[in-house]
Amino acid sequence: MDLKTLITHTVQYNNWVVNKYIDWLSTKSDEQLDQEVISSFPTILRTLHHIWQTQEYWWSHIGENNDFDFAAASATTGKEEIFNAIRNNSRKLMDYVESLSEEDFIKNVKIDSQWFQCDF
Repeated sequence: MDLKTLITHTVQYNNWVVNKYIDWLSTKSDEQLDQEVISSFPTILRTLHHIWQTQEYWWSHIGENNDFDFAAASATTGKEEIFNAIRNNSRKLMDYVESLSEEDFIKNVKIDSQWFQCDF
């Protein structure tokens, strides 16, 4: 299996999983999603918000647009907004990967952020 096929299948599977867990979480009440849990973040919804923010941050580097807006991402706090944002991010990544050529997969992407620098 070539690299493009492997990565394409991986993001397609990820998109399927994201839709499954968002569908399942959509059946939960606001009380359940906002119930305090022992975790890095105090509720399931805040954990999902963090997951989405992190995905958007990495997307800004993977897509080479460096347009991550922490303030705007932080302002998105509603359940449906977060669910839709996670789904959209997953779809965006899948569409992007599917559009790449085999040569695009071997191109280095330089990241220069306030936290780290790398060229991968």
